[in-house]
Amino acid sequence: MSVVLNPLHDKLTLLFSNLNRINGLLKQLERYLNSHEKLVQSQLADKNYDVFTCFSGSTLLITDLSEQQDDVCRTYYPTEVFAIEGKEYFDYLEILIQRESAWSISQGYESFEKFLYDIAAVFMFNNQNFSEQKMLKKKKEKPLITYENYRELVKLSYNGKRNEDIFNFFREITKLKSYEKHNNLTFSTLS
Repeated sequence: MSVVLNPLHDKLTLLFSNLNRINGLLKQLERYLNSHEKLVQSQLADKNYDVFTCFSGSTLLITDLSEQQDDVCRTYYPTEVFAIEGKEYFDYLEILIQRESAWSISQGYESFEKFLYDIAAVFMFNNQNFSEQKMLKKKKEKPLITYENYRELVKLSYNGKRNEDIFNFFREITKLKSYEKHNNLTFSTLS
């Protein structure tokens, strides 16, 4: 059994695990929807049906909450209907994949943001002299004893618009700024 000495190992492993899960679920959904489309298209061709026979729809069932529970007939209110048919049925499969892809990217960024706060807290916890000298925006009443205390303080101190504050923190303590300008992507990642 090997001993991992890197204090960031667990945080990095969690980040990669989250990103792989998000990517895996998205790929699974995409494969399922593509398979579903091929299956429906082949069934239409086999039975010599036109694509316009495809239909899908749904509506919301909204009841009057003030009705008595013992009422046999509930009153339902119309909420319009979502309905797609024909080629639009298949277009919506693509829209669903695109929507889930956008959601997955958002989840990936949130996992990365959590990772940044986690590793900043690890750095502060392991470099307490630096932490005491660093001007933090918000001081907590709790003493900075545990990693969790540092994590809470880092989140409060570096939670800025578009994560600029946390990136500026890493630019200050690392060579991140030079890597943003000179990297293997052959372009500047600075905005």
